[in-house]
Amino acid sequence: MSAVIYIIINNPVFKPLFLYFNNIIQILKNNKLRIGFHVNINNVLFGKSNYIASRAIIVNCKLDDYSYVGADSKITNCQVGKYTSIGPNCNIGLPSHPIYNLSTHPLFYHLNEKKELDDKIRKTTIIGNDVWIGANVTIKEGLKIGDGCIIGAGAVVTKDLPNYCISAGVPAKILKYRFDDKVIDKLRKLEWWSEDYQQICKKYENYHKILFSDN
Repeated sequence: MSAVIYIIINNPVFKPLFLYFNNIIQILKNNKLRIGFHVNINNVLFGKSNYIASRAIIVNCKLDDYSYVGADSKITNCQVGKYTSIGPNCNIGLPSHPIYNLSTHPLFYHLNEKKELDDKIRKTTIIGNDVWIGANVTIKEGLKIGDGCIIGAGAVVTKDLPNYCISAGVPAKILKYRFDDKVIDKLRKLEWWSEDYQQICKKYENYHKILFSDN
């Protein structure tokens, strides 16, 4: 029966209808969620006012308040913080192929004695708050992207990134930091994203004074 359901759901005729009704259910369940066309969502926990652009695929993820995902992006096994911007055509947390077996091809996975164990220990990718990820970025599964990071378009991230760094390239390298150590330390203590959005707007100028004053 499950095989029949799978075939029906993935049939080119029925799949768009299935995605449409699934997305309607997601919108009804979640607070101010906006979804583009042909979005594929499976086992995703949303926060407030998220936006998922057209043709994005999100599986086994948590997306916190006000974060959005650009068109054609694919994200799996990932936790995304608040106010994070993910550009179009990004690949985040997708599983890798085994490189130390006889073959890397999926047809041989069933011959790998460790496959069942490997499936159970899929690593979660962590993306912090106030992160900006440019278009066409790839982030390897299991990495941690710190708060306030900026990742340039087309980067391939293979290592953890510390808070408030700016990185780019293939593989991605840290180019510089958005602020000096003193300001970064203030930002880490402030955790402004934990405030209600309306409160952040009211305190915005005051936050700048606190962060960039010499005291």
